[in-house]
Amino acid sequence: MTFKPNFKNGGYSLQSVLTAAFLLLVAIVLSCVLLLVVPRVSGMLQQSAVERTKETVLQGVNSVEIYVDSMLRALHYTTGLLPRTLDGDNISWHESLDFMRSSRSDTATLAFFLEDGSLCYSTDGPLRVSPEEVRKAPWFQKALRWEGTVSHFSLPHVQDLFESQRRYVISISRSVPYEKDGLQHTGVLLMDIDYLAFSQVSGGIALGESGYVYLMDENGTLVTHPKLPLIASGILTEDRTAVNTATLGITGDRVEGRERILITATVSQTRWRLVGAAYADEILKLQSAFIRTISIVLIAAALACLA
Repeated sequence: MTFKPNFKNGGYSLQSVLTAAFLLLVAIVLSCVLLLVVPRVSGMLQQSAVERTKETVLQGVNSVEIYVDSMLRALHYTTGLLPRTLDGDNISWHESLDFMRSSRSDTATLAFFLEDGSLCYSTDGPLRVSPEEVRKAPWFQKALRWEGTVSHFSLPHVQDLFESQRRYVISISRSVPYEKDGLQHTGVLLMDIDYLAFSQVSGGIALGESGYVYLMDENGTLVTHPKLPLIASGILTEDRTAVNTATLGITGDRVEGRERILITATVSQTRWRLVGAAYADEILKLQSAFIRTISIVLIAAALACLA
């Protein structure tokens, strides 16, 4: 005689017990996937997206540094074209400055000023302001104060020193020693860089569909921005509270209800900072797609088990 266990005495059949055990096992597996696997994979995708964005920002920093280095090399080379003494009638160096100016499409002006602020020579013609106004200019004062050890970078401004120029530029200046009447003096060499040419170096960097990068100085003032004219006119604003607080590294904020990831890095030789502003819903699309897909799979699996 064969013994057959009867599971109906307690009110449950063998099939019911097996089904319940199977459903419990599936529930445990799905819970483990939901609580352990999904957050881990989601976190890895988020970290990967942020790292890719950071790499893009650092590539932008490298591009700006290369461009700044080329400007400084041009400025230092121009310094070597200036005469050591202004005694005599040697003006051949004027042609050298003119050629240097014409050889760089991004250079708006090259000018050499004497210690009293008077113009020695400019590729853009005579001054329209007095030497006193030149001496009061920050680019002139800081260049003299730093004594040639560091070149001064100005904020973007309309250059109105010269009669023939009204261009939006970034000015770079450094002090240059010279001799006159047997005495040593210190003048200032000025190089104006066209703002549009400079801004295009970082303007082509895209972070997602609507993310962007911008430059600001050590005080948090904007140097370049894709929408700088609108910001300068007060039509738009750029919230820099988070990046001014964090200074360097990765931080974030919210703009118009959207979360932004902010990545800040320093541009060497300028003390400026390049900031990448990326919208989380754009750079984390892969993470969102993964969560949606895994959610659909888990729901489908649960429904299949209950069917």
